[in-house]
Amino acid sequence: MIKVCSMCSGMSIDDLKNALLGKEVEDMCIGECGSEFVGYVEDDLVTASSQEDFIKQVN
Repeated sequence: MIKVCSMCSGMSIDDLKNALLGKEVEDMCIGECGSEFVGYVEDDLVTASSQEDFIKQVN
């Protein structure tokens, strides 16, 4: 499961779901307020320089 906060991460949940077909994407608070392009994949925090970079790292 991939957990991101659409409010803080600067990423579009719909875009992530479309790019990461077959993976569960959940929009929720992850406690990383103010950090752009971050999310949890399972229990690992993934940081990226852009939404595209985030998708590459978790795909």
